[in-house]
Amino acid sequence: MARPFLVIQAPDRLDVVHGTDPRRQRRDGQQDGQNQGAKAVHCRRPPGAAKSGSNSKDTIGMAVQYFAKVTATDHERLQKLVKHYPAASYADWHLKESARMAEWRARRHTIQMVKVTPEEFVAYCERTGSPCDIITFKAFICR
Repeated sequence: MARPFLVIQAPDRLDVVHGTDPRRQRRDGQQDGQNQGAKAVHCRRPPGAAKSGSNSKDTIGMAVQYFAKVTATDHERLQKLVKHYPAASYADWHLKESARMAEWRARRHTIQMVKVTPEEFVAYCERTGSPCDIITFKAFICR
């Protein structure tokens, strides 16, 4: 069976062409060099398969990344409580976390924000007997 290829003829129209080489076989009969705007791209999705994207309802296989939602005052208190908690200011920490969230979204992961207070975290550490360190903090966010 021939592998499918996508031939992009215009920004708003995609045509699927079956064949072994997109330069030799095109729907309109032209060679690839004759139409400067056309590019051939290998398609990993079989023809007729549902498109998975941001507007698709199919979310199977989407990973969830959990991030702490912390206020500026709680951030300062967590710096004192949690061993190896980032020592950066709240603005710098928030900027880095926002960049990390954007990277995960670009990889099509789902972002879940979890509100965390120092009191909740200390109670969790006492209840489970875990140390108050960054590993426990990240595990607490993911629970």
